Amino acid sequence: MSTPRICKRCSQPIHGRYLSALDAVWHPEHFCCAVCNRPITDAQFYLHNEQPCHPICYTDNIAPRCTICNEPLTGNHHVNYWGERFCVDHVRELATCAYCGRLTPHATKRTRRRSVEDICCDICTSTSIDSVPQAKLLMDGLINWVEAQGLRFRQKTFRIEILDRADFLERDGGRRDPLGLTSSKRYLRNRRVESAEVESVAILRGLPSTLFEGVCVHELGHVWLVQNSVINLPAIDEEGFCELISHRHFLSVGSKADLFYAERIAKNSDPIYGDGFRKLKRLEERVGLEQIIKSLLRKKKLPL
Repeated sequence: MSTPRICKRCSQPIHGRYLSALDAVWHPEHFCCAVCNRPITDAQFYLHNEQPCHPICYTDNIAPRCTICNEPLTGNHHVNYWGERFCVDHVRELATCAYCGRLTPHATKRTRRRSVEDICCDICTSTSIDSVPQAKLLMDGLINWVEAQGLRFRQKTFRIEILDRADFLERDGGRRDPLGLTSSKRYLRNRRVESAEVESVAILRGLPSTLFEGVCVHELGHVWLVQNSVINLPAIDEEGFCELISHRHFLSVGSKADLFYAERIAKNSDPIYGDGFRKLKRLEERVGLEQIIKSLLRKKKLPL
């Protein structure tokens, strides 16, 4: 005599018709939707938390929604760093925010009325720093944080500027994608910079506050170097040092946005900023930030 089939749901023997699904057998009336609790009679069903659902019940009640169009996502779709989900078509069509990488529903990849660098999502726009008073409110706290890392400033007051992109490009001689710029007056002797003094720190208008703080910390690294007459470092060492301080700030705050920008520094492919950061990060891991600071103060160069 054969062993009777046992229903997965009621644990009773099955006599007659049965249904086989999910590596088990069921009374047909006991293979039910986890949402509406009615039997599933179609061959197609969805799983949610290992429980079967009618396709319509899953679509209407459980399926994640596209952040752009709010349509249910039941097949392939895109998930960004922030955990937001999008239809694949939107990923192909829409431009991404220049700062956080989110898709921007108001700008397509075919946008011609403005440059890619100016495309900003609503979330980044909502925290943007657009004026000098806004910048000054944040700067004092950032100066205190940098000093707590061991970088003491000889002077804590200097001109802060918030510049539009066109003004920034003109000020910086056409460098691509500028975010911050420390201007200093330099004094030459025998064609070599002998001393310098900080004139101003300029930050690009419209940066979201988290990125703004990281850029400010980077520029404060330049300010500290100038104030301590560390003025002849190779560009890869100077920018790498400032990126290291900015990276430390992002990690110390530790919000999801801060970690996003910290990761962007770490993965930057630029031969000056990215390679410079990785060089300084390895040096920090080997000798520590304190020794880097001491060498810069005493020898005006990085430790060996």
